[in-house]
Amino acid sequence: MFETLRDLWHASPFEPFTIHLADGRKFDVPHPDFFLLSPKAGIVVVVQPENRVNHINGRAIVSVSQHGAQVAP
Repeated sequence: MFETLRDLWHASPFEPFTIHLADGRKFDVPHPDFFLLSPKAGIVVVVQPENRVNHINGRAIVSVSQHGAQVAP
């Protein structure tokens, strides 16, 4: 999953994506500046437009989608 996230983060041109968690929450990544990935620590950071910072355990991610289409399980 981390490779997929890294690929989406560094895609050129960047396309917004959504991270879906096991508990049903989802986090939109509208721009690469709103995202940080620490694959060794297993942590994903997503900053919301209102400047709220979300630290996500990578094991809680169940899928990633773009424009409503699933990118990775």
